[in-house]
Amino acid sequence: MININSYKSCAVWILLIPIIYLFSGCAKSDKQTDVSSLGKPADIEPDYSGTVIPPNIAPLNFVIKTPAKNISYKFIPTKEIQ
Repeated sequence: MININSYKSCAVWILLIPIIYLFSGCAKSDKQTDVSSLGKPADIEPDYSGTVIPPNIAPLNFVIKTPAKNISYKFIPTKEIQ
């Protein structure tokens, strides 16, 4: 004979596990709020400034030479490609 309590227990776990996964992804991020801009492009090696880089190639390998405690970078296109 099948025990109804085992079905209830199984149903609770089936509902509880997705809820735990959902809320574990809602933790606070470590996003920096006290950042400052250099006001100029960072010194990188090799120097890719002025180089047109196609979007369908492998990621570039470079070293950021600008001294800093932490660095965050963002690639910004200078003009729209037609």
